[in-house]
Parts: sequence; C-alpha cells; structure tokens
Amino acid sequence: MLASRSGLGGRKKGLTGQENRRRYAYCQKAKADAAATAEQQENKRLTVKRLAAAAEKIAKAVDDAVDYAAELVAKQKRAADAFENIQKELATL
Repeated sequence: MLASRSGLGGRKKGLTGQENRRRYAYCQKAKADAAATAEQQENKRLTVKRLAAAAEKIAKAVDDAVDYAAELVAKQKRAADAFENIQKELATL
C-alpha cells in the first residue's frame, strides 16, 4: 500500500467506467454553463450598446429642444420689444 502511494512501483488504480462517465458529465455541464454564460455576457453587451445609442439620441433630442426653446424665447422678446415700441409710437400721437 505504501508503495502505491509513493509511486515506487505497485499498480496505480485506474478510473472506473462510472467515474469516467461522472467526470465526462461534469465536464459537459461545465462546458454548457460556460457557453450559456458567454451568451448572456454577449446579450448584456449588446443591450448596453443599444441603451448607449438610445441615450445618445435622447441627449441630442433634448439639446435640439433646448435650442428651439431658446429661439422661441428670443423671438418672443423681439415681439415684446416691437409691441412696446408700437405702444410708445401710439402714445406720441
């Protein structure tokens, strides 16, 4: 018994068929789990990419809306100034 543990002769016990099947099944499960994890990671990566593109579009839309609102405010101020000038002109008549 001591010889087989130390590797100094003696017959090394081989794996049984049942142990081989168990190890093979474990390896297959690990392989399937790794593939599923890789697929999930790829799906997450694509989702993040789509969300980033959507966020970029939203940011551009908000920027455009702010620019449009600023233009409207400027036009409203010009209209108010013009109306005030008209009132002053009418008051002098």
